[in-house]
Amino acid sequence: MEVGRRAGIEVLAVALPGHFCVDAGGQLVDPFHYGEAIGFDEAASLVSASLGGPPRADLRWLEPVGTPALIGRMLRNLAAIDPARIGGGAWITECREALAADQ
Repeated sequence: MEVGRRAGIEVLAVALPGHFCVDAGGQLVDPFHYGEAIGFDEAASLVSASLGGPPRADLRWLEPVGTPALIGRMLRNLAAIDPARIGGGAWITECREALAADQ
């Protein structure tokens, strides 16, 4: 996202269920697949690949999310990792509490 911003492209976070994408200048982009531009059908397939079941998407899932939601999602993902692998995890709890206090 920051690289796009530095290049003068408005880049917004899009938190699909089970997969993170970005809106880069009005185009949905998958940063985990070489920055490939995708459409609604591809987004539905990404959700399916992450959650199982048939391809599905909801237009609301394509709405950009703000920084607090993005950071909250990253912290939830980190909390799901084995705490021993990430140094115990207490710092994740502290970050989540600080984020909640700001909202």
